[in-house]
Amino acid sequence: MAEQTSTASIDIFEAKDSAAVNHVYTVRVLKADGSPLAGGEIALSLEGSGSLASQFSSVNAKRELDDKGETQAGWYRRSIWGRDLRAKLVVSVEAEDAQISFEEFSPETSRTSYNLPKRPLRF
Repeated sequence: MAEQTSTASIDIFEAKDSAAVNHVYTVRVLKADGSPLAGGEIALSLEGSGSLASQFSSVNAKRELDDKGETQAGWYRRSIWGRDLRAKLVVSVEAEDAQISFEEFSPETSRTSYNLPKRPLRF
């Protein structure tokens, strides 16, 4: 009998005037009995704006889980400015009734000229 797939997702929103350039998550996968899915593999997919990679466009990726059933996954803005960004990060794993959770690190902010001041500069 083929193993069932478990999925979970998290919604990402960044306003057009936000300075956040990425979101990084710890993805934790536990088996149905509560033990970590050590050494397993997850499939990531991105629906919406942005990328799963910082240097190129990527909407699909795979990651291996460590001994604690954890790995990292990131969303990157990819130089999209001037509009609101909405995306959904979807995680799938070949394990029936797996518990998938996300814990976000602090988002990195841009330190470029794209971060224009909210009021006019005085020279």
